[in-house]
Amino acid sequence: MRDSRKIVGVTLALTTVVSVLLTGCVLQSEGDRRASDLITALSEKFGSEITPPEINTRDAEYLVATSLPAYQSASAGAPSVTVAPLKWSGSTGTGNGAQIELEFHVEVPSHAATSIGDSSYQAGSSTRCFHYAAIGFRYYDTLSVHEILCPPGEPRAIPSPRPLPALPADADTRLTDVLTSTTAGSLTADVRRAFPQKFIRIESTEVTTGPKTGELVVAIGVPAQFDCMVGVRGASGVTIIPSFDRIQLMPGEEGCTPQLYINPAR
Repeated sequence: MRDSRKIVGVTLALTTVVSVLLTGCVLQSEGDRRASDLITALSEKFGSEITPPEINTRDAEYLVATSLPAYQSASAGAPSVTVAPLKWSGSTGTGNGAQIELEFHVEVPSHAATSIGDSSYQAGSSTRCFHYAAIGFRYYDTLSVHEILCPPGEPRAIPSPRPLPALPADADTRLTDVLTSTTAGSLTADVRRAFPQKFIRIESTEVTTGPKTGELVVAIGVPAQFDCMVGVRGASGVTIIPSFDRIQLMPGEEGCTPQLYINPAR
């Protein structure tokens, strides 16, 4: 009899403890679960945003600097969101792509049910970290994402974005001015003086055969950004900036060369 009372007493005690723990856990874990679910959605959103819809080249630092500011959120009654970089390296245009690691932290405020079907829950929070690898030089398998353990210590600050390398806004005017006054022998040197930036690639030629004989043709571009312009001075001295099919700039195609004008793709 004494043993049965002991069993009943222990059972009641355990039932009470479990009931209290479950009640507290359900309320707290619901807030935590919502915070974690929001992180899942945000992490997927970031991955889709850094995955290029078309082939391009972006440094990991540029992706972090331009993408993360939009993810910070803190307003009364709404979840508080902080997304901070842990590390970044590489570029979407080379090797294994742009490597980025982020820490997502979300705090969800408590909520009191206000209608049938609604549920109450206590405030919750979640912190999770992810590693991304984004590749921009092909059309398949461009993104790899996996969750990682968050390292100790504070994450890094979001870097300031640096402008992408590009042809200057007045490139057509500069190129026209050079072609108007240059000679075949000094064409490349004259164009380089007008476009001294090291990231700008220059290729020029004088056409010596066919119906375009005597024309000077120069292509200037930023290969990493598939940015290109072609200038032509005809045998009569008239200078033009012809258009071309930009698909020819993509990997495996012609690239930014005088051939875009001399022998355009059909």
